[in-house]
This record gives sequence, structure tokens and C-alpha cells, in this order.
Amino acid sequence: MSQTFDFAGTDVAFIDGDSVLTALVRAGIYPAGGGALCCEGDCPHCVATVDGISYVRTCQTAPRENLTVQPHPIDDYPKLPADRGYGAPPIEYRQCDVVVIGQGPSGREASDRATTSGRTVESFDANRAEEVIGIYDGPMVIVRTPAGIIHVDCDEIVVATGAAELQPACPGNDLVGIVTGRAAQRLVAQGVDLGVTVAIGKPPEELDCEVVGGTLVRFEGVGGRLDAVVTRTASGD
Repeated sequence: MSQTFDFAGTDVAFIDGDSVLTALVRAGIYPAGGGALCCEGDCPHCVATVDGISYVRTCQTAPRENLTVQPHPIDDYPKLPADRGYGAPPIEYRQCDVVVIGQGPSGREASDRATTSGRTVESFDANRAEEVIGIYDGPMVIVRTPAGIIHVDCDEIVVATGAAELQPACPGNDLVGIVTGRAAQRLVAQGVDLGVTVAIGKPPEELDCEVVGGTLVRFEGVGGRLDAVVTRTASGD
């Protein structure tokens, strides 16, 4: 029996390893109605109201049964819930030698290196719903998780959050069907069919796509969905 969560009254199936966004895109649903998806928490094009909390990045939210997701209004702010009270979140205090923020290749390497040298390590990654929201004198690191807030006192902090991919700044960049290179790799790895794919510039590794050169001029679409890309070559064509 497949697992599902609710998106605006529609059951959306998900599999192990999915984020909420991955499951939505697989189902042909774009929570913000369009825009270039990065799948890494660096763009605003996947935010939605999740279990009554607005402005949640669905690319960094794990799906589960009975989860409810609502898109934000297109022309207004999301409404504050009238029937839900919010108290102070539980706080957990931790101590370690090294805090590593980010668990990509460089973050994992930093964690392994510190552990091998005999130091105690706490690692956090936004893709595990561990959002670092503050670094203070001490040093102290503040982390928000679904379970509450974590305060970590440490001696050293390694920031290994990687680089954000550039978002396209041109007409038509709000259409459905635009993804960054790393987002394309991540979605395909999770079994999402991107259809006929065009890469502007260097294509992502192991992705079957047509490569288009030149400078991006605009995206064109039909009914809010990407249909064509226009570039300009060095000769002006």
C-alpha cells in the first residue's frame, strides 16, 4: 500500500528518500505555481504551508502519512491560523568540540577528519530538517528542528554549506518546468521523469539532455508551463 500525504485536498504518493517537493513534482504539482526549483533551500519556489506553518521549504521537508500541505495564495499572504496556539519550543542543550554545518562531501570530510583526531562532533544539515538559524559568541550554534531548538556550545565551527546555484534572471523565469542543474540530478535520481530536457551551458553529469549554447535571453511558455528557451550566440543570432 502506497504512502500518501495531503496537498490541497489531493492525496500525493511518496516513496522512501523523497522530500515533499520531490513527491509533488513527480505528481506534476509545483507548490508555488512555477519558478526555477533548486531543491536545496536556496529559492522561494517550493515554499508552502505545512501542517499549518507557512513559508516551509518543501524541498527540505520529509513527507509522512497525515501530513497536510497547502499552497500559499498567489496574490496574498498566507493566513495565520486562528485555532492554533504556539508555545515556546522545547530546548535541548549540547556540548562538543566541533560543529559542522552542512553534510555534503566537504562537510562529511570535515566531520570525519575531526572525529578521527579524537574530537567530539555535532553535524547538522538542512536536508535532514536541521536548520541552523544562529551563530553567537561562545561560540554557540542554534539549530531549529521539527522537535524543537538545539543550543550547542562548542570550540570550533566549520561552515560547509556549499555554493548556491544561480537563478535565471530573465523574462519567463516564473514558468513551471525550470530547474537548476543540481535539482535536475536530484529529481532524476529519485525517479522523477523530467521529459524532454534542455541544458543551457554545461549539462549536469549523467543527465540525458540537449545542450544549448549562448546567453540566456528568455523562457517562453504556454499556459504557465515552459515550452521553449531562447538564447543569443556570440554572433548575435
